[in-house]
Amino acid sequence: MKINWINCCLALGIAALVSLLFWGLAGSPLKTMIAVGTFVFLSSTLCMMIGVRYLRERTGVNLRVLCSAFLAVGLVLNGYASIIGVSPVNYLVVNGIGLLVYIIIFRMIYSTAQ
Repeated sequence: MKINWINCCLALGIAALVSLLFWGLAGSPLKTMIAVGTFVFLSSTLCMMIGVRYLRERTGVNLRVLCSAFLAVGLVLNGYASIIGVSPVNYLVVNGIGLLVYIIIFRMIYSTAQ
């Protein structure tokens, strides 16, 4: 795995702008929590999707597909939380479980030898 720093910075910028959008849409009690949660979820998926070059091509394709699927899940979850509104505990639990499942599956795919 080799990190492309320019693409990583671009991914962080995109994640920051999307989290700013969700911050603007969110209700007042959850604004900061949704902004931080969106940034963490999207930056972790975007950096691994466009900011990293994988040594094994097949594994890289599988990991990029996984990252894009969880990017969509993160956008839907955070968009729902910012537009509709949820309780802070529910938001933390659902986002935390989603991020941990993503990390577990990512590690499983990355550690397989082909």
